[in-house]
Amino acid sequence: MFSKKKERKPDAAEVMAMQEEVKFDPIVLPDHPPQYSPPPPQQAPITMQPGHLPMQQPAASTNVVIVQQPMVTVVSPRQWSSGLCACCDDMGSCLAGTFCFSCFLCHLADKMGESCCLPVCYAHTAMVAMRTKIRIQNNITGDINNDIWTTCCCPMCAACQMSREVDFVNSINVHRAAMNAPM
Repeated sequence: MFSKKKERKPDAAEVMAMQEEVKFDPIVLPDHPPQYSPPPPQQAPITMQPGHLPMQQPAASTNVVIVQQPMVTVVSPRQWSSGLCACCDDMGSCLAGTFCFSCFLCHLADKMGESCCLPVCYAHTAMVAMRTKIRIQNNITGDINNDIWTTCCCPMCAACQMSREVDFVNSINVHRAAMNAPM
């Protein structure tokens, strides 16, 4: 009923003939691996509207945020703008400090933005604190021990020097503000 058809295997001559029909070239590999490049950027499609010029679609935008690292500038400490015994540089302070020391200290505290009552209640302690504040805020060389001894041994000269320093710093700040003012 069912007959099985046997497949016949080709003999060697037939195999050789088939190989000659289909010739394969040997695979030649390049000396260098292939270079891959990204695909070309796509352009936005141009749309036409009746009676209008062609418009290009807006491309997607990317926001780039650049954060600049803060820079630290080290400024070396400076000396007082005037000497301890330079009372002749500002005769008004010298006279006020000599004849009305308490009033002069109250005026100095007020110029520094402190309470004018501070020197009245605690004269020596207030002078040490005010001198230290001026020295630290204005990057002046010295230490707390020097502030204590200066205000203890020469209170009038120290108060006059502090007043001259506050005036000096205020004049520099006014000058800087004038230079940076918009024109």
